[in-house]
Amino acid sequence: LAPNKQSVLINKNGYAVAKNVDLSKGLSAITVMAKGTAASRLEVRLDKADGERIAMFMVGTEAKELNFNTTASVTGTHDLYFVDTMDGSITFDYWQAKAADGTVVTPPVGDEVNPYNKVEAENANALTDAKVTPNKQSVMINENGYILVQNVDFSKGLSGFKVYAQSSKPGVKLNVYFDDATTPAGTVNVGTDMTKALDLNVSTDLTGTHYIYFEAAKGAVTLDAWQAVEKSGSVVVTPPVGQTVDPYNKVEAENSNALTNAMLSPNKQSVVISDNGYILVQNVDFSKGLSGFGVFAQTNLPKVKLNVYIDDATEPIGSVSVGIDMTKPVYIKLPAGTNVTGTHYIYFEAKGSSVTLDSWNAMPAGSTPIDQPPVVEPPVYEDINPYNKVEAESIPSASYTNAMLTPSKQAVSIMNGGNVVAKNVVFSNGVSEFKVVAGSTASAKLEVRLGSATGTLLGSATVSGDAKELTIKSSQNLSGKKDIYFVSANGVISFDSWKVTEYKEPVVTPPVVETGVKASYKENSWNDGYQLNFTVTNSSGKTINSWKVKVKKSDINVSQSWCVNVSQEGDYYVFTPMSYNSTLANGQSTEFGMIGRGQVGSTINYTVE
Repeated sequence: LAPNKQSVLINKNGYAVAKNVDLSKGLSAITVMAKGTAASRLEVRLDKADGERIAMFMVGTEAKELNFNTTASVTGTHDLYFVDTMDGSITFDYWQAKAADGTVVTPPVGDEVNPYNKVEAENANALTDAKVTPNKQSVMINENGYILVQNVDFSKGLSGFKVYAQSSKPGVKLNVYFDDATTPAGTVNVGTDMTKALDLNVSTDLTGTHYIYFEAAKGAVTLDAWQAVEKSGSVVVTPPVGQTVDPYNKVEAENSNALTNAMLSPNKQSVVISDNGYILVQNVDFSKGLSGFGVFAQTNLPKVKLNVYIDDATEPIGSVSVGIDMTKPVYIKLPAGTNVTGTHYIYFEAKGSSVTLDSWNAMPAGSTPIDQPPVVEPPVYEDINPYNKVEAESIPSASYTNAMLTPSKQAVSIMNGGNVVAKNVVFSNGVSEFKVVAGSTASAKLEVRLGSATGTLLGSATVSGDAKELTIKSSQNLSGKKDIYFVSANGVISFDSWKVTEYKEPVVTPPVVETGVKASYKENSWNDGYQLNFTVTNSSGKTINSWKVKVKKSDINVSQSWCVNVSQEGDYYVFTPMSYNSTLANGQSTEFGMIGRGQVGSTINYTVE
């Protein structure tokens, strides 16, 4: 489909097909509205892409109606294939047939889809910025991408949809459009569990046969299936099957149903929720109503909040500032007049920085309000300039875990598994490398991590012998104010000082031979993985029959791929085309994709041949 959804873009040797065309009155002529990127030819063929040719149109660069009087003797029901048989692409707007007696025949809608039974997403008629997942059981729709389902028969009317979908981050929506509408008829927030149906209400009273589009907004959505609810029915908010949660007794955070940008703490007794991450608790039975929550939580930065959301709300129902003592509850009071009863989902979200959440409980409606004691927030730390040498023993507001000053007080001794934290490090000019002065009486490993002792690994170095300067290349560029953890992964380390070098753009050596073939990529990352979608474009001025994209192994790892062959050459992954996407006319593009584990770097080095 063209971006405006008003026409179809057919590339060379591609086609659009009209199914089950009733030509019982014969055929004397076909009219099409079309234009090309260059002089092109559009052929109409019977029943298959290389079937009998019954019409042919020479298409110019200006959109116009073209007519062809056919001499073919055609009756009965057939599939009509509209095939682009020359270089360049054709924008195909509409077509019309004239019966043997001169009667104009409107193109039929084709096979109809029964939406009242579950419809699998991978059976959609068209995918735009979307791909069938590797297991071929669902469709991954990228942000602002969509799937199209044609000829959907809403003969029983429509009050809404059941959709089976999931996303890897909060705030993601699935919109539904009908026909050529520019605003959605309905929308639903997408959670993390694709096995449970979401109820999508629509604002329009619909009957008859229509096209529908499902569009991902504010993030990628994996859509498994959908089902329409007829007008006589109603979209009922039914809690998922399973035991309900009694919220009036203490609920341990580690027993949540789903963690997004959050993880269990090492002792498995609490959950560390990163900034903008959240935990989901399903089937919470608020049979006694709700006036607020008590939460046991802590943080290590000031002005950090814990928000709570009910079901698919886009605004929190309540919020509280988090302090430094997880053994004492803080209270989330709900606004006066709040009425929450029945079974619901709830989300606890960290805002401003990470929050360690131990447990929570709900307060029934009508409970005596509890006065919130003053919250002791973490202190405000002095900023650190990392571009000047920072002595380990005098890091402003440093905190030690399993570490101590050496007897000379000129360094810090970090024990096995211990760490030294430098808070509020201001990376005004980015970072390329850490320069660390350290030593060890045996072979030890020093890790530099971001945000926590188990946070993102920025780099590491082997430490042995007398103290000396070690260079640790940063795995990612940093900006703004960060907390940096120097961790002993094994052994005892004498940590003397550190500083960083400013970020410099990597020098990319251009290919020796300019082929005119270009590549670009889009990234979609989540907590423990990422997806890269590559577009290869032929700008060489001629048709090519093969192409190759090489990506450094140090920048990515490949666990899944599609629409491409993958091999390895030395330090590179090598991506080469399948048989069906190896030939590209000038100006033509093709796409392939891959999924990797872990975190992708800020820059991916690749070459195109």
